[in-house]
Amino acid sequence: MLNFDDIFWENLTAEGSFLVRVFCEYSKEDEGKLDEILPEVTRLAFYIQKYNNFMNQASDEEQVNLAFIVGQLFLLAKLLDYGDEVGRRKMCSLLREMLMSSNILESHIESIVEIEKKISINERDFTRSMIEIITDIREGIEDDEAPSRLTYQDDYDLSANMSRLSINISSMKMSVLSTDLKQTERRLSNSSTSMDDNNILQEDNEMKVILVNLKCLHIIRCMLEKNSETLRDNPSIYGLMNEIIIPNIQSNEPVLRELGIHCLGLCCILDQPLAVENYNLFMHCLRHGHPELQIKSLMVMSDILMVYGYSTIVSSTRLGNDIMGLLRECLTNENEQLQAIAVVGITKLMLSKMLRDKYVLKDLVLLYFDNDTASNLCFRQCLSYFFPTFCHSSFENQTLMQEIFLPTLFELLKKYKNVEKNDNAVPPLQIAQQLVDWTDPFKVVKLEQTEETIDYGSHAELAISVIRELFSETDKNIRKLLCQILNKFRIDESAGVVRFKKLTFLVGNLKSKRPLMDSVARNALNKFENALLSYFDDAPDALDDNELEQLKETVEFVEQLEELPSRALRSRASIL
Repeated sequence: MLNFDDIFWENLTAEGSFLVRVFCEYSKEDEGKLDEILPEVTRLAFYIQKYNNFMNQASDEEQVNLAFIVGQLFLLAKLLDYGDEVGRRKMCSLLREMLMSSNILESHIESIVEIEKKISINERDFTRSMIEIITDIREGIEDDEAPSRLTYQDDYDLSANMSRLSINISSMKMSVLSTDLKQTERRLSNSSTSMDDNNILQEDNEMKVILVNLKCLHIIRCMLEKNSETLRDNPSIYGLMNEIIIPNIQSNEPVLRELGIHCLGLCCILDQPLAVENYNLFMHCLRHGHPELQIKSLMVMSDILMVYGYSTIVSSTRLGNDIMGLLRECLTNENEQLQAIAVVGITKLMLSKMLRDKYVLKDLVLLYFDNDTASNLCFRQCLSYFFPTFCHSSFENQTLMQEIFLPTLFELLKKYKNVEKNDNAVPPLQIAQQLVDWTDPFKVVKLEQTEETIDYGSHAELAISVIRELFSETDKNIRKLLCQILNKFRIDESAGVVRFKKLTFLVGNLKSKRPLMDSVARNALNKFENALLSYFDDAPDALDDNELEQLKETVEFVEQLEELPSRALRSRASIL
């Protein structure tokens, strides 16, 4: 039987701390059980302090286990009831002390901030507490390096300060373009031996400023991730932006700029006008920043589009096609991580129906079957989930895929013909079968709460388009593939009489006017025709006046082809 007595808590091991944390997580719905297991708030605060002190004094090898123990204790602290004011004050004091420590681990900061949020009365009180801690941390920076002292302002004058919350892109353009990562690493290293005492002191001060700003930005990031109120309801965050976030975005240190952009992005999630004001900045960083900054900027851009809506941001920023153009550029970027983030952002927009663009969808299909993306597993995995989900969740979405079916297929066939064949190359028939599956109307999920009408005969329309292509196509292999595709479509009585008669009319004229020379293609077409004729039992009835009117365009199409001399068709084949 498990026994979590004082001896257990006084002699915690990594395994023991993990066990008690998991057991408490499992039992968290049973408050009585938790009260039996967990010590009171004051006692748990004592244990956190004890093992944290051990960690700071331990060897590198022991620090790993002790850091894990402290992390598990933080997770337990999130389960406590802080109704005891004495315990709450003790825990609050300990957390503040730990955040102030220069030895605090980055992995512990997030847990501490989350506990602070639980302890606080409301979000404004939480923000006030965090600003006070950040202010105390920044007191260690020399006056000439530090911005003005932060204060909690409940009545922040937004109208007077809004102009300070956007960044002048032209002022940071050179710093974005000229930042040298290796130079930054050299500046942060203490390996220089040829400097005099003044230079060493200056270098130490610069390093101190960078580390303090990094710590403050990390705390701000964790705080903003826990906030849900808009900035207008919690205006003191504007002060953090002015004094810490924006100056660090304009810094020459890449790591500060990246974290600053991250924090600014979180602020934008809480305030739409701020997002609109700074969206062009994120686009600028994506175009001209170093790879890590590009990744952060793209993530922020995607999140803003999801939160406020693609059309809202496009209309508010007046950037028009620039936003989607930049996102599409990222899809073909050499950086695989950037590619993956871009495809996740775009597919989210399309799944939520904020974006409906057949050209973007076509790009995604082409890239999915492209040999160059075979090594980008995250990219491929995202699209492997997206396409069936997108096409089978809504017939409106599937219609978009049907519109690009043939143009995309022909472009993929052209690429396949020109690339070197290897294990990553997807055979044309497999590509076609995948496209047919995505456009299958019988796989669309019909939701009770939606009034969407599904055209279960839409595959017949695709078959009509494929046969029309067979009249003009001269490449033997492509004609064979198109004939094979016809038998993959799901066509039944739901297609309607008119569609069946269109198909039989086109197939009959194809066999007489543009006969197939390849036996495989010919057999496939005969099989398809027999399946069509089985619908009419024996032979289709003659067309009535109404059906003739509906088939008028198809008849004109065939008659127009009859006027083309066969010699001209043969010369076209020789050119191809």
